Amino acid sequence: MELDLSHSISDRNIQLEQNLLDKLLSEYVQKYIDQMNRLDTLKTFIHDNTYHNIESGHHIAYKYIVNKDSDTPTRLITKDGNRAYEFLLEFDKKDPSYGIYYGCRGLILNGDQEEQIETMLKEWEVLRPSILTILNNTFPTMDFTNRFQPTNNANNKTFWPFWIALGIEEDILDVAIRATTIIAKTYIEYFTNNNLLHGFSNEQKEKVAIKTYFTNDAYNSILKELDDIVGKGGIKLSKYFKDFIHTGQKYNVFKSVKQYEKCFQFTKLDTTECGLFFEALSNKLNIFVKGQIPWSYYIPLFLSKDGEMLTYAKNNVYYKKNYAKNEYESMKEFAEEALNKCLKFR
Repeated sequence: MELDLSHSISDRNIQLEQNLLDKLLSEYVQKYIDQMNRLDTLKTFIHDNTYHNIESGHHIAYKYIVNKDSDTPTRLITKDGNRAYEFLLEFDKKDPSYGIYYGCRGLILNGDQEEQIETMLKEWEVLRPSILTILNNTFPTMDFTNRFQPTNNANNKTFWPFWIALGIEEDILDVAIRATTIIAKTYIEYFTNNNLLHGFSNEQKEKVAIKTYFTNDAYNSILKELDDIVGKGGIKLSKYFKDFIHTGQKYNVFKSVKQYEKCFQFTKLDTTECGLFFEALSNKLNIFVKGQIPWSYYIPLFLSKDGEMLTYAKNNVYYKKNYAKNEYESMKEFAEEALNKCLKFR
């Protein structure tokens, strides 16, 4: 890749920039190549960088095996012989910003090119509702409704009816291979056996809110839950909780961490002592949930003095097994002293 030399400022070290660009690009590309190489052991996919039997100089592709006994094992050829479909994962080393993507590529074998592209799009519209439903049912925490991307080219008598980008945090085997296999099987059943799943809704899933910790959303969500619980004197626990946080900061039991949206870090309590602190708080407010400390109220907002999340603090059994009785009691007393400062509003 060449540097953009237009509108250059003075004293620009072009050679240095080009060297850095080459180095950084090489590292970036290699990261994706390593992911693609994980597919070498699969028996249902084959490494094949060709289109129309032409080797691509900059694409890495793994194709689903439609019929291993065929001369063209990765092609699903339509009955009229005019089109073939391939189901693949691909990475473009020349344009790596797309990352890894997967889906369905059409090959025009015979007939008018424009007409065959129109037919591919019509066939995709027929198959889309079933594919969407199966993907959404297979991946219950994901919604594919808006993930089908249209192609931006129709080169060399190839055409992608759609493609899907693999998310940066999604595993290539768990997501991309599984989804591509679903897409392939749905196309194969339709074209081979005229079998199309009907009666499924094409409506978008109810939007699943992204769960976050240490945010205003997390804080407000906790207050909303506590709003439905009434404590002593008919006072809602949401008010107790807000007063508890205000007073805890006032007496420096914990402090607000400015780098977070909504986070409170204990000034003197380690993770174990935080566990004992919140056990005592739950006792004081009588807000045990099915006999358990309601950690969902605490973990999303609080850190120990060492900056650790309190997930580990849940393990109360650990405390008693790994501390001598007198040490455990001393830690418990220390935690309760801190709690009493926070409850001075009561």
